[in-house]
Amino acid sequence: MHPLLAAVALLIDRLSPGLDPLRDRSYAVRYLALMREQFGALAGWGPLLPVLFLIAVPVVIATFLLYALHSWSPWLGSALGLVVVVLALGPVGALRLVEAYPESLERDDDAAATIAARKAIGAEPLPVAVERSRAFARAVPQALLDRAAAPAFWALVAGPIGALLWRLAAELYRHWGAGDAAQRIEARRVVAVLAWLPTRALCLSLAAMGRSEEAFAEWRGFRVAEGSDLGAADAELLARVAHAALRVEPDEEDGGLHLAWSAVALSERAWLSWVAMLLVLGCVAVLA
Repeated sequence: MHPLLAAVALLIDRLSPGLDPLRDRSYAVRYLALMREQFGALAGWGPLLPVLFLIAVPVVIATFLLYALHSWSPWLGSALGLVVVVLALGPVGALRLVEAYPESLERDDDAAATIAARKAIGAEPLPVAVERSRAFARAVPQALLDRAAAPAFWALVAGPIGALLWRLAAELYRHWGAGDAAQRIEARRVVAVLAWLPTRALCLSLAAMGRSEEAFAEWRGFRVAEGSDLGAADAELLARVAHAALRVEPDEEDGGLHLAWSAVALSERAWLSWVAMLLVLGCVAVLA
């Protein structure tokens, strides 16, 4: 059932934009504030144990609820599991997030394009349109990984709890600005470990859906830079493989519009390959 849950969740995520306002809220900030009220700063635990504890509490609760409901009614347990996976594919649908930027460029709405690029890139975009589009194209695969590929991968491996684990780790790291710097570093390491396999699975699908020969050559030739941590190295690998699979240079006349749409189209093909693979695996599991 896990592959089918992941596939159906991806389809619901894509076809239900009305879910985005519900998911795009600062749940992690509220959760961290609640846990600080109950446990304080968890001083004396070291940097790693508080991170694991804060991630583990909702995972344990969700595991108990899913197990209890599934024991009572397998259909209701599966329905709740699907809800968990859909919520983990957030906080905004990956393809809608990246489509907003080229759509704004087409309308010549520079203010909306800047906002859309900021959301996709996760940082303040460059003011020059072509360079902004170049940075956007580089950020698209990472957005797809965070919001779709990684939670779907862990849903395939470990069911709804796997998807929840990824979303918790990613969101807690993203909202750890007010926390201890050492804990933020450990949270980044947890996210990097969880992202290692999904990153390579996404690289494979991007290479297969794009210029395969160039992408696989770039992958084979990739070497981790000295002093680079696991998360930075994987982000660089993903960006390079995606760039090689795309191999489109920005055009100054259109502000990089063609590059932006090409990056989105490659992501859509990769997303479709994931859905198709999950559906096939799910059907095989059901019929076996």
